[in-house]
Amino acid sequence: MGCPAGADAEDTYDSLYAKAEKMLTFGAWGNASELFRHCLEKRESWQAHFGLVRATTRELTDLSNFSAVQKDADAAFDKMTAAERISLGKRYVPKLDEKRQSLKNSLSLLERNDLHEFIMQKDKRSTLGEPNRKGIAAIAVGGILLAVFLIIGAALFGALPEQPAVGTVVLCVGIAAGVVCIAFGARAYSKEKRANAAKEAVRAVTEQTRNVERAKLKAQIDAIDYLCGFLKY
Repeated sequence: MGCPAGADAEDTYDSLYAKAEKMLTFGAWGNASELFRHCLEKRESWQAHFGLVRATTRELTDLSNFSAVQKDADAAFDKMTAAERISLGKRYVPKLDEKRQSLKNSLSLLERNDLHEFIMQKDKRSTLGEPNRKGIAAIAVGGILLAVFLIIGAALFGALPEQPAVGTVVLCVGIAAGVVCIAFGARAYSKEKRANAAKEAVRAVTEQTRNVERAKLKAQIDAIDYLCGFLKY
């Protein structure tokens, strides 16, 4: 296996660890992680395991990838003494507490937005009524016109047998008007249906995005609770 960036073949555990710590001060998180892993190849130590946690979480300021080093955190806490945990706690717990509150505020805002959108959608549905109502109404009107003019046309044929043209005209006008209304209604129904489907697709994507964001926030809060549970006591 080749040496990670910044490491030399003759490096000992101590020299590798010193280089990893230096990388942390520069914010070279990836290089620091590689060096801490190389340290563990030389010797098992809680400092190197916790170094991996620190590098992956950017000195415990970004817990979004904490699950990747959960086992390293477990290994570190299993090996360090209570005094060592408390010493680390003095360094990290205040910032972790601040981070937790910030995450909780973001989560609360997200949930308030969800509630607001739910109420708005509910009010909108109650105001607008059932979807596709315009198209359905136009189709119904067209059907009624067809039925009415068919009845009138038939009545005229019976009442004016000597003038069949009158009944024919009425029938043609009624059929034309009914067909137009039905065609308009069908088009409006289809248009509203497509619009509603598009809105539902957008809503579903938005809801999925919010669920993912909510899960990320909760996972980070859980990670902070886990870390503080060890570092405070």
